[in-house]
Amino acid sequence: MPNIYKKKFPEKIIDEDNMKKAIEDIKQKKETPTSAARKYGLKRTTLLSRIAKEQTNVGTAKYFQSKFSSNQVLTATQEKELTLYFKKCSNLHHGLTYDLARRFVFEFVSTYKIKHPPSWDKEKQAGIDWLKCFMHRNKEISLRKPENTSISRIFGFSNQAVSLFFSNLKKVYELHHFPSERIYNIDETGISTVLDSPKVIAEKGKRTVSQAASAERGSLVTMVGIVNASGNHIPPIYVFPRKRMNPNFLNGSVPGSIALLANNGWMNSELFIDVLIHIRSHARCTIDDPILLLMDNHASHCSLDSVIYSRDNGICLLSFPPHTSHKLQPLDVSVFGPFKKFCKHSFNDFTVNNPGKKIEISLIAELTRTPFLRAFSPDNIVKGFSATGILPYNSLIFPQSDFSQSEIETNSEIAIETNQNQAESFENIILPSEPNCFSPEVIRPLPIVRKKRTITKNQGKSRIYTDSPEKARLEELKEQSIKKLKLPKKLKFCKKTKTLRKLKTKKQRKISSSSSSENGSYSLADSDKSYDFGEVEEHNNEQPELEVTDGIHVQNEEHENEQPALEVTNGMHIEENRFVLVKFTDKTDFFYIGVVVEVESTTCVVKFLRRQSKTQYFYEPIVEDTNLVSKQDILRILPTPEHPPGTSRAQSKFVFNFDFSNLDVR
Repeated sequence: MPNIYKKKFPEKIIDEDNMKKAIEDIKQKKETPTSAARKYGLKRTTLLSRIAKEQTNVGTAKYFQSKFSSNQVLTATQEKELTLYFKKCSNLHHGLTYDLARRFVFEFVSTYKIKHPPSWDKEKQAGIDWLKCFMHRNKEISLRKPENTSISRIFGFSNQAVSLFFSNLKKVYELHHFPSERIYNIDETGISTVLDSPKVIAEKGKRTVSQAASAERGSLVTMVGIVNASGNHIPPIYVFPRKRMNPNFLNGSVPGSIALLANNGWMNSELFIDVLIHIRSHARCTIDDPILLLMDNHASHCSLDSVIYSRDNGICLLSFPPHTSHKLQPLDVSVFGPFKKFCKHSFNDFTVNNPGKKIEISLIAELTRTPFLRAFSPDNIVKGFSATGILPYNSLIFPQSDFSQSEIETNSEIAIETNQNQAESFENIILPSEPNCFSPEVIRPLPIVRKKRTITKNQGKSRIYTDSPEKARLEELKEQSIKKLKLPKKLKFCKKTKTLRKLKTKKQRKISSSSSSENGSYSLADSDKSYDFGEVEEHNNEQPELEVTDGIHVQNEEHENEQPALEVTNGMHIEENRFVLVKFTDKTDFFYIGVVVEVESTTCVVKFLRRQSKTQYFYEPIVEDTNLVSKQDILRILPTPEHPPGTSRAQSKFVFNFDFSNLDVR
């Protein structure tokens, strides 16, 4: 017999009022069963069946229902309670699978001593046929494929955090009165050269269906999407995991797209300045005509340099609360989902049409052009701003049930236990005193996960970063970080990570200028010598060689485990407004040129320049790059540079009369 019997003819609905009147007439002997059935339009056999049930005195509450429901394990009321419990578990992000539900129903009927089939006792769980019929009777629930949601997002999306965001959004709206075309949202998404294949046509009944892919693991390219509330978009930005630019990166891309480079292919605070410049060139924003830029709370978006540039160019930065982008960010809500779906089809089409050819990162921009234009449609973009309550403004867009899990305190001991552990505790369960009270939560409490409350400094929240208080806070944080960089011995400042780290060395080192001179070696940081450009030109054939040891030499192998003893070179007289050559270390040595802003006892504040594509020209970056360095890392004091002739832009560059060909100067 099938699980769900499909009736050949529609079931005739019985009028219970007429049924009661017919039974009363038969009891009072006013009508016979045949005449009563004819009079009230009832079926004679159904009327006789009801009379027989009345005479057996088994109760009309249950037996005046369908003959199929009369043999159900659970009553309609109990099934409603069970359905409500399943819905609560799903809303708390801990839904039950079929196996867990079957074991739980068996525990439920065993605890309340409800009559059930003997096979349930043997398998210690409810039958699969019963569960499918239960799902068929209760259309409010169904078997769904859930989306993985991290614990951070569950607790991050709280009523307090969302209310603060909408409060900041309302404040910005009232201050600037932004129209829809001046409200922008920016977010990054990763695109791998290997994506999941879409569904394909294959042989029915085959156990495994395979589809060709470029590689086992792909390379990641970050795409930056920028949209506004009127439904328009700005050409995307691609961040490639390379150090050198390839002219083929943007072949076939969306017109106006730009390419940026990063070692890992991720966005960072330096590249975000280029993103802001890209936005400004398309949005035409000024201080008198600003725009609102909604972004997540990532560290690369919230640097002091980004805030300064945004304030100077009419960009109001408003961040979402941490771990809420899946609900509050328009791009995540309605755009990136279709975009990833279309990318799967685009990548698969390329693999099918080009057998044996791999998808390289140089093809990413071309293969994502059609998915970008289809997903970044005005309809999808406008729906994203509307669904998040940003435009039109709706601070009550999310019901209170969405915040139920995030309002709970932490206690990770409450969890879903195994069937064996729960079965052992059945005898100790205290049932309700009311006989007709059946509560599933008594058998199995709601699966609550509580987050530990840890108070940390500078907890993330929604902020208006271009406000003066936020800018002052970032400046204070930067000053505090600089004050900590007093460079104790055995530590040095790494410009790339902006953190202190230990020197990577295995052998004892010490300052010994005499020994280095005896061996014929030379260091630009030598305290006994001072060179100018004339001396460098005279000894052009004997170019001094930069030593990794910076004027120090290695002792014997016996002292290998001892810590290095570093001393500051006192022979070099460093003054303000002088150009210096500074060394940094990250796997290999590289160098920067900068001008000294402030001189302290053992450190200097240096404003660094940038080299133009391995040429002899240097220039000042758009955002000032000022950092604290140790005097030990200053290898050479350079004379005042020259300015090349030409336009004002050319004259803003610097040229040093020094050969940097053997050095990795950046």
